Amino acid sequence: MEEVALNPGKKWEVKWLKEATGKCFHADPFGILEDGKPVLFFEYFNGTKGEIFIQSNGNESRNLQVSKYHCSYPFIVEDKGTIYCIPEQQASGKLSLYKYNRVEKTLEFISCLLEGFHAVDPSLVFHEDSWWLFCTNAADKGADIRLYIFHSKELSGPWNPHQLNPVKTDIRSARPGGHFFTKDGQLYRPSQDSSKGYGGSLVINRIDSLSPEAFMETPVNGLHPEQLSGIYTEGWHTISSCGKFTLVDGKRKKFNLRNILKIFRKKPHAFL
Repeated sequence: MEEVALNPGKKWEVKWLKEATGKCFHADPFGILEDGKPVLFFEYFNGTKGEIFIQSNGNESRNLQVSKYHCSYPFIVEDKGTIYCIPEQQASGKLSLYKYNRVEKTLEFISCLLEGFHAVDPSLVFHEDSWWLFCTNAADKGADIRLYIFHSKELSGPWNPHQLNPVKTDIRSARPGGHFFTKDGQLYRPSQDSSKGYGGSLVINRIDSLSPEAFMETPVNGLHPEQLSGIYTEGWHTISSCGKFTLVDGKRKKFNLRNILKIFRKKPHAFL
């Protein structure tokens, strides 16, 4: 992943999976390896809300039925040999931890990490003997603007807010966009650049200082959809690592005559 993230302007060949039909779409890919092959977790937006799906060995994708609320961004992390998933479900006002059952290929609820906080795109990393949780807040006048950090000695919590929350206010690089990674001992964080619209591109940030009392990062590279092969050249907002594989999503614009016809079919209003 670091090769993709830190290589400015290089074009990458992507093996795109089958596109969802109609008003549905796939997004936010994360994954693990089983027998050397990727098992993918991703958001399936069904036209009304997002759900967490899983796909492995080329089989049909399957709904993991995590929550009745909109779910997306199924962030995957490993702790002490166990795989966990922390999907976004900000509409519930909670952030929950799930364990991945390798046998049943299901997600099992473990605990609530945050309550009363509308965490968007929660991303975790273990760094210098602590767990760090990065996210934005949907209840804070926009999910793309302000970055919040929480920290804990254990993945299950308790989680404490950073003393400087929100630690950053910047629509160009606040909202998380995938897995952290380390290169030459330096920690990096992908984030979304929403300055020209949601899901436009990514920014890679070098984390220069991280403690309960301090935070500083420096943008070092931008990732743009034109770098991805194929037709998805209108946006790129998630990058994650799955062994030797790098997982990405892309966006394209599609002309829909049906939506245009709906405009002309609307009955005119009479004003008195």
